[in-house]
Amino acid sequence: MAQMRFQHYVGFVSPPACFDQTLQQFLGVCADPVGVVQTLPNYPGAEYGAGLGDASRRLAVLKDGIAALRDADVEVVLQFGGYWALPYAPDLDSARALEQSLSEEFGIPVILNWTAIVDALNAVGAKRISVTTGYYRPAWTRASIAFLDSAGFEILWTGDLIDQDILSDQSEKEAIEDATRWDYPDEIVMQTCVEAARLAPDCDAICQTGAGMRTSYVVKDVEAQTGKPLVATDIAIFWAAMQATGITARADTGVLLSSTC
Repeated sequence: MAQMRFQHYVGFVSPPACFDQTLQQFLGVCADPVGVVQTLPNYPGAEYGAGLGDASRRLAVLKDGIAALRDADVEVVLQFGGYWALPYAPDLDSARALEQSLSEEFGIPVILNWTAIVDALNAVGAKRISVTTGYYRPAWTRASIAFLDSAGFEILWTGDLIDQDILSDQSEKEAIEDATRWDYPDEIVMQTCVEAARLAPDCDAICQTGAGMRTSYVVKDVEAQTGKPLVATDIAIFWAAMQATGITARADTGVLLSSTC
């Protein structure tokens, strides 16, 4: 009897104009056979890192991506990328309402990255958090902290790579982004997360924002060094996908993902 090749089918809507390695990452943390597809929004003037404007255009292309993935017969659609969604979902209530309306409109579960981060922080029992915003620009940081504030977390410390004295200025960030296609080196990702824990030793968890920092490659080492669970843009959305479908993670993927085992 004919059977489907994979146990589960998952779709991601990625940020525009971005070489997004989410598929490779997600498959790398899954213990189960999973089929994964993604869409890359495209429209005139699309640019990764463009800022916080153009909310209506962003929402329109998100809907295009959801429709395409639904028609590809995935089980769940996940919007990946933190700051890119903030213009049309700036706080937890609006994000929850948007998720519900999109899910109803397209007839498929839709999960936004920021609600996944909030739910993941709650899942590890975090109330007090230290937030590293990594490469974020000041406006993106302010919007991110406002979102986390709206979810009721006590933020003990927040800052970026410059605040942590890991990088010296904005031009150094931009040089790394140009050289890596917005894929920050693992050693910098590790350093910023560990430093966030050091700067707020009483935090319950480290929260890292920014899809250009791929924490799934370093989460075990960060947690071993700090003794704190790490919740980040990438692993939070992977965890949300697993929660929605019943996919299990490999056992060596950190506190959050390993909770699905």
